[in-house]
Amino acid sequence: MTGSFHRRPLTLALAACALLASQAQAGDPLFRWVQLVANAKQDGTPDVMIKAIMDAEDSCPSVYVNNKSVVTLAPTPRSKPAGFDKIQLCEARIVNGDPLVSQFATAALDDQGKHTLPLPDLRQGVPVNQLIAFGCTGCRQKKDEQTKCNDNDWPFADVLKDAVDKAGSASMPAVVAHLGDLRYAGQKKEADSWTYTMNNTLGWQEEFFKPAQDLLKSNWWIVMRGNHEACLTDPFKQTSNESWQDRGSAWLYFFDDQNNSCQNNLDNLGDVLPSYALNATVYTSDKQPTQTNSRLVVMDMVRTGDERDRDKVVSKNLYASQFDTIAGTYAKGDRPLWLLTHIPMVSLKGDIFEDTVVMDAVMASQMNAKLDQSPLTVAAHVHEFQLINAMAGNPTAKRPLQYIAGNGGVSLSGKKKNQDACMQPTVTWTPIGGTAEVSENWYGRHRGGFGYFRASFNQDGSAKLEPRFYDISGKDWSEHKGVNCQLQSKDGEAYSPELPKSDATPACKP
Repeated sequence: MTGSFHRRPLTLALAACALLASQAQAGDPLFRWVQLVANAKQDGTPDVMIKAIMDAEDSCPSVYVNNKSVVTLAPTPRSKPAGFDKIQLCEARIVNGDPLVSQFATAALDDQGKHTLPLPDLRQGVPVNQLIAFGCTGCRQKKDEQTKCNDNDWPFADVLKDAVDKAGSASMPAVVAHLGDLRYAGQKKEADSWTYTMNNTLGWQEEFFKPAQDLLKSNWWIVMRGNHEACLTDPFKQTSNESWQDRGSAWLYFFDDQNNSCQNNLDNLGDVLPSYALNATVYTSDKQPTQTNSRLVVMDMVRTGDERDRDKVVSKNLYASQFDTIAGTYAKGDRPLWLLTHIPMVSLKGDIFEDTVVMDAVMASQMNAKLDQSPLTVAAHVHEFQLINAMAGNPTAKRPLQYIAGNGGVSLSGKKKNQDACMQPTVTWTPIGGTAEVSENWYGRHRGGFGYFRASFNQDGSAKLEPRFYDISGKDWSEHKGVNCQLQSKDGEAYSPELPKSDATPACKP
């Protein structure tokens, strides 16, 4: 009896040690975020995905709200790409109507409340008091261009520090949209990787997740592909860039919300993922829904439709089919459509407006007749900031206000890198279907500074639309130099993209 008595505490002690070891295996998430995705209804109803990147040997964490475990993340069903053995992705879909997204809440991926995440109230759609958007953020690591990938020549982390501050100054988190082109490093010569390669080439961890981690964990995200995240796997490459290595498989692993793969995407979809919409509503400062609402439409665009594209006609037709779906499914009711794309509809090249494959697709689709329902579109792809306002000089134009925010960190393009962001040139526009150049006083601005686009929406329907620029040499934000711009009416009031005014003119505000 005495021996048995002494062995029982030892057995309990071993069990306790085993339990502690099991708990330790949960580990801390390396990176975590809340991602906005489409509900299965495909009517604009949003869901969220809670995602966490863990060390490969760790188990997936549970989600706690008010110190109670409410759901446990599970390993994603999507295949892990080669070169990512050190990590695993854990995730859980929270469907609209679930109590977790029927009120604003703070969740944590541990029972101590250390690894927190904000959960939105989705009953009225996505809360969208702020929209922060940027694209083309990676580091090329070319011999003559951004070789070191540090703060002196690659300011992505600095750009996002300001975005964190601006998002944190509001009463609720921002909707953050990465418009694509997250990965550039080593794409012309090396297979994809999670972390540094033997050649000291950045992996996904260094090129995106570490710089973005503070913005990731504190806001609600939409993550899109750019042409650099296309499924570039032989023999299906739709681009003439033969040497480019696949980055699409890793994008799908991290950011897709279905059990998708590059093979399926290429075999069945032409490497164009289905577009989706998210109903959105502006809230008051005390988190009450208002009557100001919209619909965010997210389009997947990795096919460039230019000289790099092996089949421009196929690309245009694939996009036109997407626009047909948008026109037939989402362009209903009185919600304005805010289009988020990687490739813009139209861009400025010097002082000439150029339509892209996206506008060609619009004109060939049913969306052409409903384009006036889309007052605002935000894109990337061009490595500078641009604003094109057809309505200011041509009130009969149906084209939306086009912002381009492809200045998120990658080396900038264009010769006029110091151009005043508020200049208002008279430009030359060649209309679709014709060759005659017609002078139209459209307002266009472009500037090569690094930065991002920010929209702040008020409950009365007004909005402040603001490109923000970072001075990389002075380590300062250019708002102090009077170059951050917004659209204002003649009486000085910022106007809402839902209700564009014919008397609106671009104005510079220090």
